[in-house]
Amino acid sequence: MKLEKINLKAQLFEYECAFCHAKHKEPMYPPGGFSYGEFMLRSNSNNRLMYLNAMEDPTFLEVSNLVKKNPRLNGLKESEKSEVFQRVVGRAYDSDEGEYGIGVSPMCSVCGSTDVESYQEVIPPEFINISVPVATSEKWQKLADVEKKKLIDEWINAVNG
Repeated sequence: MKLEKINLKAQLFEYECAFCHAKHKEPMYPPGGFSYGEFMLRSNSNNRLMYLNAMEDPTFLEVSNLVKKNPRLNGLKESEKSEVFQRVVGRAYDSDEGEYGIGVSPMCSVCGSTDVESYQEVIPPEFINISVPVATSEKWQKLADVEKKKLIDEWINAVNG
């Protein structure tokens, strides 16, 4: 699958691995880490990135609503529901390379762990230009509503046990 790419200016952050304590630099977009409605989805398995503009993407809102209404999350605080949503939403986007999520920690370049001891922006600030695929959800959009609800339930079960 060939995805459209977007060129972005990203800020480098230094991560320390909780497992082997190696330090490695990884891009964060938007610079400073936050811009309303813009997200960098990161792969859970290979550190690849995809850009998502939630303000222009109907799948983001649809998945959000389905997650909020899912009975498995009854009794959870809004912050806990948000955490589940961030781990689930990336699964609705097209990828041949594993699952993506918001807030997924980068893999250590030494040992491959995604457990992060700490991270901070590189001082003085360093920026790089990156070219990343724009998230699409063609497969998701072709599903019937009942199939979408079933998938959301399965995904929530997978990430929330």
